[in-house]
Amino acid sequence: MHTFKRSLLRLATCSLLLLPIVCNALAAPSSASVSVSPLEAAGKLRSLAQRQAKLYLQLRLGVEREASERWLAEAVRSFDENLAVVTRAAQGDSSTTRIVGRITTQWEGLRLTLSSPLETSKAQGIAADAEQIAIAAQALALRFDLAQESPMYRLVDLASRNDMLAQRLARIYMQIRAGQGGKAAEVDVEQTRKEFAAGLKELAGASDNTPAIKANLELARQQWLFFEMAVNDRVKSSENLRRDVATTSERISQMMNEASLVYVQMAGRASEPPLAQNGRKR
Repeated sequence: MHTFKRSLLRLATCSLLLLPIVCNALAAPSSASVSVSPLEAAGKLRSLAQRQAKLYLQLRLGVEREASERWLAEAVRSFDENLAVVTRAAQGDSSTTRIVGRITTQWEGLRLTLSSPLETSKAQGIAADAEQIAIAAQALALRFDLAQESPMYRLVDLASRNDMLAQRLARIYMQIRAGQGGKAAEVDVEQTRKEFAAGLKELAGASDNTPAIKANLELARQQWLFFEMAVNDRVKSSENLRRDVATTSERISQMMNEASLVYVQMAGRASEPPLAQNGRKR
């Protein structure tokens, strides 16, 4: 067992060393030249809700405090930006507008909690808020997904959903560490773990994957092994385990976001006419 853990640790270290290389290979144009689609934005809202709840709980537990404060501020800004995207996209469609309105109302309450002192009573309700926003954002992502013509957007949504599942799993783990959740939380851990593993397997087996995406997903798989081992050990109260869950969930989130972004670019190229793709007349 100790040998296995050391092997995983070496694996995680290698992942960190290789991460900049893969990120460069997957690098997208600067943010000034990239517009986030409504589908991407809805997917991000789904994962950001879970991520913010996770980070709030991490701060209550004193896990990676400085980094968690920075990540939380970044997540709040990102939520606002993506909410603005779906709000604009929903204009003219009453059903979609109602979903966005529900997310907006729920977000106002969650934001107040996130900016308040780290109290036990508020920590107990923050998970429910995150779940409600994630469910509404899921419905929103489905509506935007149905409007897409390229089947590649299935992979976009799948990568985004796996980001959400990683954040949800880490959030539930932090709840358990904070003494909340009980048996229901244990059931949620197992279900979320299975869904993430299935999603990662489907992404890895996608026939459209480029070498860069394959390398990215392999790193995500390696991080997942480390993440899963830490999450499964819910008996020990080691600070190292909590830190492992905090950091590996953030790395997996980065990898899923990178993969989603490249799938979006591939979908865009696939929908271009031959003249636009080749830059010359046939």
